[in-house]
Amino acid sequence: MNVSEGAQQTTFLLRAVAVIVAIVGFVLRYHAMGWLFVFGGFLYCLAASLVHALVHFLALRQPLSDSQLRLAIISNCLLLFAFLLQWDMGDDCGNITVVYLVAHYFADRPGPGFGLCIPDFGFLIPNLVNVLLFVPVGVTWYQMMKRRPKSAPTEG
Repeated sequence: MNVSEGAQQTTFLLRAVAVIVAIVGFVLRYHAMGWLFVFGGFLYCLAASLVHALVHFLALRQPLSDSQLRLAIISNCLLLFAFLLQWDMGDDCGNITVVYLVAHYFADRPGPGFGLCIPDFGFLIPNLVNVLLFVPVGVTWYQMMKRRPKSAPTEG
């Protein structure tokens, strides 16, 4: 395997990981669904997943720099964290996605988990917090697009 093949495999792997992170994050968020996800959260979570995959496909091309590699890894981590920290409201009280998932799968509790009950603040504040969780990911997307190579190298 020459350097070019290794670089192509790295790019393919980074793009695949970005798609997998976007899908897994969305599915985890979907699993902990509450009223906020049903009424609006679904749209911005889906948009974030699609934009994440698109940015990684557009920005990650040869020659791949170390800063692009780091940004891709950071972007994946931040997207997953943004999904896991989403705030949602149920009929009884609110919950955080990661708390719900841990309580549901590891503590054998069907509810929002561990007695944590976030007071009902309506729809505006939790939705605003949820959208703001994607801002750091957006910064990495911007930086990735800014640092991408201007044109793909010619094969020859």
